Formats: sequence, structure tokens, C-alpha cells
Amino acid sequence: MTVALKFLSSRRRWRRTLDVVLRHTHYAGEKLFVDYAGQTISVTDPVTVEIRDTYLFMAALGASSHAFAWASLSQSLPSWIEANVRALQFFSGVPEIVMPDNVKIGVKKPCYYEPDINQTYHRMVCHYGTVIIPARTAKPKDKATVKFGGSLGGAMNPGGPVQSHLLQYRRAQSHHRSEAL
Repeated sequence: MTVALKFLSSRRRWRRTLDVVLRHTHYAGEKLFVDYAGQTISVTDPVTVEIRDTYLFMAALGASSHAFAWASLSQSLPSWIEANVRALQFFSGVPEIVMPDNVKIGVKKPCYYEPDINQTYHRMVCHYGTVIIPARTAKPKDKATVKFGGSLGGAMNPGGPVQSHLLQYRRAQSHHRSEAL
């Protein structure tokens, strides 16, 4: 076997080991990725001294990865709408597209071409003059910006930096209201 053939065969073997990756290009003001984080954060009620779990809502802009986090007491539709409105107020603007991670509250039936969006959620985004395009199911790279915690990098899932930062902050302080987070 010649040197050229050896090189080509070793290159073919090497190419089979590569994972094809599509880089997403995000433009300023184009996309806002929204989702609930996996792990809950405990909050103590000052009146009853009852410890309640709160759910961490995350929003991250596609281009800058600027992140917003908010703790809510439930994952109900009113909490979801309030979290989205708070995120838009935090960013002082409205993106062209809001991309939820197929949360059952906001997206009844995920479909790439015609997803079934919750009517209340749809009205909210129409009020703000934007659209909802849910992330594709089983495509984690579509929602990497919010899953990886925006500008803080790393996974937002248990052990990720945004959640870890908030959990460390919570341990250092005694929170008596979810607004304090």
C-alpha cells in the first residue's frame, strides 16, 4: 500500500469518529429561549415557617446569552405567563421569536410545522407582538442557550452554574419569599 492510500484510509477512519455539529447563528433581538430548570429551590414561608419548593424559570437571549432567572411557587399557566412577562420586562424589549422547550403548559402538542400552542400563552405573545416557535422535540441543541444557562455557561440542569450559583446563594441566606431569589 502506498503512503497516499494509507493516509486516505486512516483519514476515513478518523472522519467516522467525528460528530457533525451545526452551529446556530443568533442575531440580536431575534430569539428568547425559555424553560423551567430541573431542580427546585427551597424557600421558607415567614408566617408558617413552612419550607416550600420553588421552580426556577430561565430565559436567555440567543445572541448575547444574557440570562434571566425567576423562582415561582408552581409551574401553572399563570406562573408561566408571569415568568415570561417578567423576562420581557427584565430585557426591556421583545424578541422576534420566543422559543419554549415544549413545556406542557405553553405547548399542548409539539409539531415542527404547526404546533398547538396554549390559547392564553398565544394571546400573551400576540399582545407583545412576537411569535412562539417551540424547540423541536428530542433536539437538545435547539435549546442549548437556555439549557446551558446563558452567559454563565455550563448546564442549567442539576449542577449547572446558574442553578448552582442560586443554590449557593440560597444556602448562604435564609429566603422567606420567592421574590428574594
